[in-house]
Amino acid sequence: MEIACGPGQCVNGDCVELTDRESSICRAICDAAHPISFGELKASTNLHQEILSRAVRRLVIHGLVRKETDGRYKGECSQ
Repeated sequence: MEIACGPGQCVNGDCVELTDRESSICRAICDAAHPISFGELKASTNLHQEILSRAVRRLVIHGLVRKETDGRYKGECSQ
């Protein structure tokens, strides 16, 4: 499975298609030097917490982001 594909680029179903918003959230998590808290992510993305929560939950479900035991998020980025 590919980590992420841009909208409309998933040809054979072997990837998770991300919206632009989800892609930017995933990139923010992956680019962080350390696992990032929800509050830090909210501050860096300027998104409403409900919108951010839904997007992060989807990223976790698809294995693109992992929630650590301390509640911080870490990217599972390979690209």
